[in-house]
Amino acid sequence: MALFQSTLPLILLLALAVITLLAVQMVRLRLELWANRRVIRALEQAGVKPETKSKSRAPELMAWSVLLLIVLQIVTGLLGVNF
Repeated sequence: MALFQSTLPLILLLALAVITLLAVQMVRLRLELWANRRVIRALEQAGVKPETKSKSRAPELMAWSVLLLIVLQIVTGLLGVNF
C-alpha cells in the first residue's frame, strides 16, 4: 500500500500529461477539419473544383476521442470518483 501511495502522484501526473496530449490532438484535428472546410468552400465559391480526397481525418479524431474517454475512465476509477 505504501508503494501505491508513493507512486500515486506520478500516476496522476502521467495521467494529466496523457489527457493534455489527447485534448491537444483533438483540438488540432478539429481545427484542421475546420480549415479544410473553409478552403474547400472558398475554392467552390471561386469556381474552382477542388480535388476530392478519399482520406478523411474524422476517423482519427474519433480514435483520439475514444482514447481520451478510456483514459478518463481509468483515472476516475483510480481516484474512486463516480459520475
